[in-house]
Amino acid sequence: MLIVVQRDASGELSIPGEMLINNTHFCWTLENKADAIPEGIYPITIYDSPHLGKPVPLVNDVPGRSYIEIHWGNFPANYKGCIGVGESRDTSTEEIFYTQEAFQRLFPLVEQAIAREGCQLQVISGITNAEAVRDAATGED
Repeated sequence: MLIVVQRDASGELSIPGEMLINNTHFCWTLENKADAIPEGIYPITIYDSPHLGKPVPLVNDVPGRSYIEIHWGNFPANYKGCIGVGESRDTSTEEIFYTQEAFQRLFPLVEQAIAREGCQLQVISGITNAEAVRDAATGED
């Protein structure tokens, strides 16, 4: 399974975005602008997060970084390089909402994908969702 995070224009503190699964909107994302990971394609595994006290998706092979998680939290300060997920957002206040709910929907999909065919995260910026989905599906740049 390929999860695509399509980044929007950055705010003062954050990078909001949209998560696509199977070429369809799944939820909104939020990253701390100061600690955001580079664009690229990364394998995902499951990791028992000592900080969060439960298993979370872990983004692997990020250059010069480790322990990059996908998890919940409403504000850019909740993410030190990690990617947050939420059901709704307010880009003017740089917040996402219903983050536990989005995580609870995402986690079983990631677990199932890892068990079956594997799971990857593609982080992209500056192109439309249609282009992102097409390129992710075909493996083109």
